[in-house]
Amino acid sequence: MFMNTLATRLAAVSLVGMLITPAAATEWAHLRGRIVYDGPPPVPKQLVVDKDQDVCGQSATDERLLVDPTSHGVRNVVVVLQLARGESTEVHESYQATSEQQALLENKHCRFEPHVMLMRTTQKLEIRNSDPKGDAVKIDAIKNTSINVTLPAGASHVQAFPNVEPMPVRVSCAIHYWEQGWLVVRDHPYMAVADQDGTFEVKNIPAGKRKFMFWQEEAGYLREVTFQGQPQTWQRGTVELDLQPGDNDLGEIIVKPALFRR
Repeated sequence: MFMNTLATRLAAVSLVGMLITPAAATEWAHLRGRIVYDGPPPVPKQLVVDKDQDVCGQSATDERLLVDPTSHGVRNVVVVLQLARGESTEVHESYQATSEQQALLENKHCRFEPHVMLMRTTQKLEIRNSDPKGDAVKIDAIKNTSINVTLPAGASHVQAFPNVEPMPVRVSCAIHYWEQGWLVVRDHPYMAVADQDGTFEVKNIPAGKRKFMFWQEEAGYLREVTFQGQPQTWQRGTVELDLQPGDNDLGEIIVKPALFRR
């Protein structure tokens, strides 16, 4: 009887020990790479400015495809962690401070800055007209309320986007036809926009197998690419990566000019 009772108690202690064993700590990965144009860099078109030339200048650069003439890097490619419907992801503590920080989309010299705006559903977006002339901002949302507001000189408008937008949504201006931009809204911070030489970086992602979408406004999804030396087709511009803890450098992701001729 005594032995049976002792055995029962030992089993209970063992079970409790198993229940309170801490889960393995999440390991974090950093992702970087560079989008490279495989051909002579195209010269951006210069669009005719037909009003407010004293503020906007005589011409405006068509920003739909910007390729660095030296590095051949493609600018403004969007890189986003893709989650399945109903799926969530852990978020590193380094992102907590900005989770509700107001994002700023600025109209300055008759263009939107940044050209591609990234924000989370927990943030609000301030749209500010920093020009001495009036401006209009139209955002064609899919899962959120679309807006079309006129902003006098120096005025601002604050808007919430509480729902994930599955694709980048267009930002435009009814007054200045050349003024275009894009808004990306996700419920996590794991996204980036390629800089002037095509480089992108996303930090502190939970390590493991993750899917990322690559998108550019002139090409849409980056479907046909050369990655790790091999031609590949990425369905809906999406690739699965096995992220190891620490640095993960994808190297050059090469895209052909034909991808941008839609």
